[in-house]
Amino acid sequence: MLVLLALITTIIALLNFVSWSVILGLSALLVPLGLWYYLASRGKPAPRPAPSHSGPYMIYVILLVLVMQFSRFWEVESWGEAGAKWLVLFVVFGICLAGMRAAARKNRAQQGV
Repeated sequence: MLVLLALITTIIALLNFVSWSVILGLSALLVPLGLWYYLASRGKPAPRPAPSHSGPYMIYVILLVLVMQFSRFWEVESWGEAGAKWLVLFVVFGICLAGMRAAARKNRAQQGV
């Protein structure tokens, strides 16, 4: 999840700063990452059905989408700004993903009782 977070953050931070061939090249890294995840999860037992999502989970999802959309207003002019944008997005996306995981675990524990 951390590698996916870093890759998505890099792609969003570099949009409209580098050429589209670089963006497509970075996006192509999602294919081996997805293949690795598929092969790594084949030996694991089947996942339990997902519970219905709770209110806090959906708040984190909406926050993640809003930050992703509003980050497009931050036009990067230099590599220093690209690094700052990447760091800010990585932290905010990480907080959102951690909150989503915590809310999903709490919701699964409450539904299991």
